[in-house]
Amino acid sequence: MGNSIVVAFGLTQLPLPIAWLLSPALLDLGDWQTLYLFEFALAVCTLAAVVSLKLPPGIRIKVIERTDFLTFALVAPAFGLIAGVLAQGRLQWWSEQPWMAGALIAAMALLMIAFHIEHHRANPLIQTRWIGTAEVARFVIAALAFRLILSEQSFAAAGLLRTLGMGPDQFGLFYVVIIAGTLVGIAIGALTFGPKTMMPMAIAAVVLVLAASLTDSDATSDTRPNTMMVSQFMVAMAGALVMAPLILNGVMGALKRGPDHLVTFVVLFTMTQSAGGLLGPALYGTVQQYREHEYSGQLTAHVDPSKPVVAQRLAIQRQIYARQVTDPVLAGAQGTALLQQVTTREANVRAYNDIFRLNAAIAFVFLLWCLWRGGAQMRAARSAPPAATAAASSSM
Repeated sequence: MGNSIVVAFGLTQLPLPIAWLLSPALLDLGDWQTLYLFEFALAVCTLAAVVSLKLPPGIRIKVIERTDFLTFALVAPAFGLIAGVLAQGRLQWWSEQPWMAGALIAAMALLMIAFHIEHHRANPLIQTRWIGTAEVARFVIAALAFRLILSEQSFAAAGLLRTLGMGPDQFGLFYVVIIAGTLVGIAIGALTFGPKTMMPMAIAAVVLVLAASLTDSDATSDTRPNTMMVSQFMVAMAGALVMAPLILNGVMGALKRGPDHLVTFVVLFTMTQSAGGLLGPALYGTVQQYREHEYSGQLTAHVDPSKPVVAQRLAIQRQIYARQVTDPVLAGAQGTALLQQVTTREANVRAYNDIFRLNAAIAFVFLLWCLWRGGAQMRAARSAPPAATAAASSSM
């Protein structure tokens, strides 16, 4: 059963790269209408599969209460406000939009009201007392950290290549390699999965991301998709390896407390994955913009037209427009603008290299934490009776 779960959750990593492969061709066939028509067809096929492939009969218990709808009405907009701030923070900038502070205050107020209601209910939808335990704190840290370091692929690597002018035509083989890495990770995870291998799989995933980030941290303006395929293959493997152990750790911890804790786990897992998926671009995007401005200022400060090297470069840039622009003043202005574009590109490359190094540092700290947790589990397993050994491996 565990092997099937590895395959099932590993396959959830495939839609994004497949979409990047198919979307450009669909857009070429009929612009956005064809893409939306294809999306509608997929939704219809999914609905047909859900209706046709019914779940086996089981025990059905009526557990939904009226207060559950009130809790949902409070929690859902709170998560929506937080997601909106994370998505728009680096675009509208954090300190320049007062609505972001208001949105976060409103989100915290809604969550506090919802948790207060759930804490005093006889049959709560969200187990607030379980959320406050060290077990749940470890799960949340692990889930957020994994989503954050996996942003190395979705934000840093892809963002750097787009900054360097790569388009859909250049990304084709790139995403094929990512799909291959995901499939290899699924295969390895399914073949090696077991209660004793969950922590080693998580550690291996962190090591893969750490190695990939260090490999990508020396990118230049000549970097192309083919130069990053090995590193992105490793990140794709890591994403496929880690998902099933992470989910199973959380599910096993919830089931130990009782079936009524599964809803709380679903809420926690959804929250960490959604927030982590937005936190990566928000954090790394903010750092990238800040570092790009710093590097642009440093590079521009050294562009002095009186220096022979700079004057020679400006002359070369003017020659590019000499045949199209007869006015020497206008040709000189366009040559200077082209040099500024080159400066901005180099500043962006350096900023993305800082992102790769930052991701590597976070992965390294997370690796130390995983090794410490693994050591604690081994010590607990040696000192615990045989019946408790399996339970000890379910806590990350």
